[in-house]
Amino acid sequence: MNINNEIEEVDDLQDKLKVQQDMILDRYKNNPEKYGELLTEIVSIDDDLQLLREEFEKIKDEIC
Repeated sequence: MNINNEIEEVDDLQDKLKVQQDMILDRYKNNPEKYGELLTEIVSIDDDLQLLREEFEKIKDEIC
């Protein structure tokens, strides 16, 4: 496992998540309840990805 590849993959996932979030925001006014729930889930996933990235950075610091 290359830690830099893992960090890069997390960054890519966060970028994709931001694109999805923008798409949901564009549709939010049509159905705020449904899309509000999706936005909440996206924020939660982004938080998890950020924690994962921080853990990978810690591992990287320990290795190097």
